[in-house]
Amino acid sequence: MKTGIDEGWVAYWQGSFAIKSKKSAGYSIIEAMIFLAISTALFTVLASQINGLQSRADFGQTARDFSSRLNDLANDVSTGRYNNSASFTCVANTSSPVIISDASLGGISEGCILLGQVISMNAGADSYSIYPLAGRQSINDLGTVRDVQSLTEASPTAVSLANINENIGHGLVIKKITYNIGAGELPAYGVAFITTFGNQGSSGLSSGEISVNLLPLSSADLALSLSNATSIFGSSGGAAVTVCLQDGPSPTRHAVVVMGGKGRQLSNKLEIFDDTAACP
Repeated sequence: MKTGIDEGWVAYWQGSFAIKSKKSAGYSIIEAMIFLAISTALFTVLASQINGLQSRADFGQTARDFSSRLNDLANDVSTGRYNNSASFTCVANTSSPVIISDASLGGISEGCILLGQVISMNAGADSYSIYPLAGRQSINDLGTVRDVQSLTEASPTAVSLANINENIGHGLVIKKITYNIGAGELPAYGVAFITTFGNQGSSGLSSGEISVNLLPLSSADLALSLSNATSIFGSSGGAAVTVCLQDGPSPTRHAVVVMGGKGRQLSNKLEIFDDTAACP
């Protein structure tokens, strides 16, 4: 009996339904495992690349922050700023400044001036210490009171009560610190930014003659380092201090900060090396 339905169309739809039914059966266990393995591998590679990029960005930013901090400390000296929490007082006597720990005195300063900032650094450390240097403002020169004209006359004294410890951050450590005054690299223990005394006229220091110089700490003994200041300041081209930072005991990159050198005592140059793990 004829139904009016084309048998060819019936066969087509039956075949189509069979294909769809076979497709709807889903993936086999082996196919699913292969898919998961490939997805996991791709995710691992992608996560590793993202972590590497983040680590690289963190390292670079931390190195730049460290370099910028050193610049800020030098600028603080040039503007006469230093940390005084009002828990100590500086009083100058006939020989050297006396630092008194007495909050009741309100942090006054009698006859003292800021001579500089000391940044103490140790190889292998992930932090550094900052403290100001105070000195006498004037001396009695054969019965005449006048402003000091040199670092020696100022009798610099470290204000250890105003010590600040700062972390470098993100696992970076100071691997090596050296200085060079033209005779090759020598080990250093930090750096100080020191007031440079200019020409002395009849009415005191000439306008614009006070600037800031860079002094490498050639010894762990600050007093000994300061005693070497005259010869270092007088060296041709001044001193250059190099600080090498790296990212922990198993480094993947390092950064080098160079301060001073070539007569530009407040210059600061930063280089980041992503392709070389350890400091040279």
